[in-house]
Amino acid sequence: MGRGGLFAPAQKKGNIMTLTANTIAKASLTAVEAASFLPLAAQAAIKGKAEIDSAKAKGAAALAVMTAGFASDEVAERPWAFDITGNAGDVHTHVRCTGLNEFGNDDLEWKRNSEGAISKVAQSAFKTALQNTFFNLPESNAAVWTMASKAIPMARAIREEGMIATIEGGELKLSGGTSERAKAMSEAKSLSALAKVAKGEAGTNRAAPSNEGAKDDGRLATPAEIMALAARLVEGAAKGEEALSNSALSFARKIAALVAANPEAFAED
Repeated sequence: MGRGGLFAPAQKKGNIMTLTANTIAKASLTAVEAASFLPLAAQAAIKGKAEIDSAKAKGAAALAVMTAGFASDEVAERPWAFDITGNAGDVHTHVRCTGLNEFGNDDLEWKRNSEGAISKVAQSAFKTALQNTFFNLPESNAAVWTMASKAIPMARAIREEGMIATIEGGELKLSGGTSERAKAMSEAKSLSALAKVAKGEAGTNRAAPSNEGAKDDGRLATPAEIMALAARLVEGAAKGEEALSNSALSFARKIAALVAANPEAFAED
């Protein structure tokens, strides 16, 4: 990790503040300081997952710190690398990365296997290396990866708009930016709302743009259109590129269970 470790001190006007997983919900940090506390945000995510009663507050604070940290120059410009190994443990690809640039880009050559399909081995290596680099985790953690997958798109949007991210009282605060998108992001009432704006989705009071560029003509979506969208969302979640809500994940699991339990009903014609 760059500056700071798991419980690294952050300078606050001449005083030293020690941040822990228990005090993260009340933290006030700059983006640079948040970057140094990324390992702590990861630990808070893990701890929050284990302690359901207090998970929401700690989880939200951890996501805020993660987002601010990822939005910093320290993270965005950081060079790092990892190896993709074969079944025999031999290194067949050495990958160089910069910040979070490679996240979500499946067109990169090293992310594909010899048949041109997305390589699960490469995906797994990337997940582990990213969490080791930015969170000091020796192996990939599902809770941390899910949270990081939510934080990265928001951090990218913050940087794209030239905004400044800080943490005040455990909450993400944004300033700067001149576009309508930046205004909407700074006015977002929650991280969930910010995530929607960052993705280009409409707010709760406006109709979201329909998929595939189709016009909203008021008609009901066909079963094929609904299932195509569901398949894309589930595929994105499987790759760690789409952060679905618990209710959405519950429906995905239900669909998977139904298909597995009724193979004949879903067999090819």
